[in-house]
Amino acid sequence: MKNIYFAFVLLLGISNLVAQGFAPVGAEWHYNEQFSFSGDIDFIRFISEKDTLINGEICRKITKRHKLFNNRPDTEFLFTRNDTVFFLDTAFAEFQILYDFNADSQDSWVIKLKDETGDIDTVFVTVDSVYTVQINGIDLKVLDVTYFKDDEINPESYSSTINEQIGDLVYMFNWNPWTFPFDANWTDGLRCYEDSVFGLYETGLADSCEYVYDYIGVEETFAAADISIYPNPSTGLITVINENQEDFILRLFNLYGQVIYRNKVISGSQIDFSSFPKGLYFITIENSMGNFKQKIVLE
Repeated sequence: MKNIYFAFVLLLGISNLVAQGFAPVGAEWHYNEQFSFSGDIDFIRFISEKDTLINGEICRKITKRHKLFNNRPDTEFLFTRNDTVFFLDTAFAEFQILYDFNADSQDSWVIKLKDETGDIDTVFVTVDSVYTVQINGIDLKVLDVTYFKDDEINPESYSSTINEQIGDLVYMFNWNPWTFPFDANWTDGLRCYEDSVFGLYETGLADSCEYVYDYIGVEETFAAADISIYPNPSTGLITVINENQEDFILRLFNLYGQVIYRNKVISGSQIDFSSFPKGLYFITIENSMGNFKQKIVLE
């Protein structure tokens, strides 16, 4: 009888560990952190520190090493109920849905935001497809979603993937502010996720979870003489020549530091920017030699 009782207690303990919900205490997320113009690369780290009671809900306290230049606080509070993850929004003094893992294809939820003027805008999160993946031997539900930011000045639509264990694979709070200062930070995805039950998962986005790259001194290895961008000013159609003929990643930034175009480019290719408004922009080019940046005027 004692052996049966011990086995039952052990099984109950294991069940509690597995059913620990989103952001179990001790969980860590590492996101790739890049900077709009300097070329530096760092990392953003979230840590689920402890449970705390807020407005009658037992929440996970999430602290951050660095954060995106957006309207999210330094500390986040999350709780899970019936496979739906809620976050505390201090701007509205209420909990909102962050992820709904009960959602099926074509279901959606809404996130309220305040813009820089204090007006209320919304982000509609629509599920495009639902499927299962296996990571570290565990089957996980995955939602492919489309975010639509309904903003009267700068509406935006973009796609992402949300994993029930990890969250959004770009960033836990994957909505962007309306404006950025020069050289604001941004992220292009998750590097690592780890907790005591799930173990470590690395996406391969960086050499390690805490990889840091200092751009200082690298620009000289990728000199301006190696790159030709013309015509400049341009009416929209430009050509980029890379003297070493290596393919490269080209990004176009507006004056707020937002990436409005990103693509892999072959030297000598023509790129059409005519759909963008007239004005001053910045182009960055990245390949194995390093980084290069230049102003460009569309007229």
